[in-house]
Amino acid sequence: MGVLSPTLAVRDMKKTIEFYKNSLGFKTVMVHPDANNPGYAELSKDGMVLMFILAKSCDIGSEEKLGIGVNLYMQIDGDIDEYYQELKKRGVKIAVDIADEPYGIRDFTVEDANGYQLTFNQVSKTVKNPMSPGITMTKPENLGWEAQPIYTTSTVSNRKAASKATTKCSRAGTRKPKV
Repeated sequence: MGVLSPTLAVRDMKKTIEFYKNSLGFKTVMVHPDANNPGYAELSKDGMVLMFILAKSCDIGSEEKLGIGVNLYMQIDGDIDEYYQELKKRGVKIAVDIADEPYGIRDFTVEDANGYQLTFNQVSKTVKNPMSPGITMTKPENLGWEAQPIYTTSTVSNRKAASKATTKCSRAGTRKPKV
């Protein structure tokens, strides 16, 4: 499985690093060129890595918040309620209070100084929803759908074409409700 590590543009690298480390509990992976003059940084928490790059006002609008419309949905280890209380004690601005969602997730959202929202989440201990379309779902067939191949090897006359059809079957299909 691949790893997604977003790169976020920030206006004040030192302030951003301080917030993520001191307020959210992230650890420094690297800072370039150095801590006194950071232009790029990587910070991590629970195996997730965020990369930050210093934005210059000529690259983007000088008055705009950089993170408008961006929400990073981060599943964390440990107890989410303890983490929520810890962030509140540190004075972190909570954008959306902690709650159990009807789709089986417990989450809350914070916002950093650049306008990026981070929603920290875990599978809820109290809400049980076996038809959840969220990250707790492991089997698509539990949603009531099954994949139907467009082509099968029996519809193809030669081996080369059969190989292509098999590849196509693994990538494409139509969904229809189970009966």
